[in-house]
Amino acid sequence: MSQIEFYKPTIKRKDMDAVLQTMVDEKIGPGEKRQEFIDKLCQLLGLRDGMVLRSYKDAIQCAFNLAGLKTGSCLALSALAPGLYASEARIAGIDPLILDIDGENGCMSLEKLSQSGSDAAVLDEPCGSVAYQKDFKGTGIPIIEDVSQSIGSAYADEKAGMTGDIVICAMEEENLISAAGGAFVGVRSKDLSDKLKQYRDLSGRLLRYLELPDLNSSLGLVQLDNLDERLRKRKEIFKIYRQNLQKTGHKLFGLSDVDFDINGGYFAVLLNSKPQDVIKFGFRYQVPVRMAFEDTAGCTMIDDFDRIPTAIPYMLRGVVFPIYPFLSQQEIETVAKVIGHLP
Repeated sequence: MSQIEFYKPTIKRKDMDAVLQTMVDEKIGPGEKRQEFIDKLCQLLGLRDGMVLRSYKDAIQCAFNLAGLKTGSCLALSALAPGLYASEARIAGIDPLILDIDGENGCMSLEKLSQSGSDAAVLDEPCGSVAYQKDFKGTGIPIIEDVSQSIGSAYADEKAGMTGDIVICAMEEENLISAAGGAFVGVRSKDLSDKLKQYRDLSGRLLRYLELPDLNSSLGLVQLDNLDERLRKRKEIFKIYRQNLQKTGHKLFGLSDVDFDINGGYFAVLLNSKPQDVIKFGFRYQVPVRMAFEDTAGCTMIDDFDRIPTAIPYMLRGVVFPIYPFLSQQEIETVAKVIGHLP
């Protein structure tokens, strides 16, 4: 068997047909499909209003604006949050404050956030995890919840996307909902919805260069329509992997609570051995294994055990395995066998 692809975009014939129809209709710029995509994402995430923009960076910058952040503001970030948040904050003159994670769910520690004195916080939910503590809503500061990896996950009756005042979802090729690029930013309250309208007005004619075209939105729409089907397949694979991991001494990333329903989008493991040995072992059987948290906000603090002691082991020994609907049964069995015999 040849090397298994680490990731393949889940694009089916009907996805291609939807994009082709947009081209046939000669309506490929921002238009009706874009608005329909926004409406369905808002409905899914329980939001009042939103925008779909051409890049993840555009969405992050918009979220900073909506959160009222400006030069000199302090933004709290989990050590495992995407490093892009920290770099975009610095560009905008915002001070990124890197905080440790909650050891149970891998998200930002609510205790650390409460002590931080930050002006806003990014609640990143890596590898399908969710921050289940409702107390995040009572912090008194704007919460930017990033559901790029957690959409479809839930803890009891609290779904990913229900915590943040502002919600971001990246839609790049490797994301759970792909529009072949771009990102969604949505808001929950009327005040933020009014502010979003002001953002549109201030951007004026420039917004046409920021908004996602209908060509991409049509792909995102059909991906959104069959999200449940794709997540069901991912969960089936996740269950097989998890059963095999239980034969080892390694730890599954994220919540282990019976009330936690993970989306199956990522299979992340905290190793008790050297990642290099596991990567070589996987390669021997044509299974790619990658580091899970290489490009994170805390990657420059890898030696700072006093500040982020819980997060550092994940950055040093967290790995991920291939998990996507287009894996064949033989490939699934091969990956599961490797997981069950990890050194």
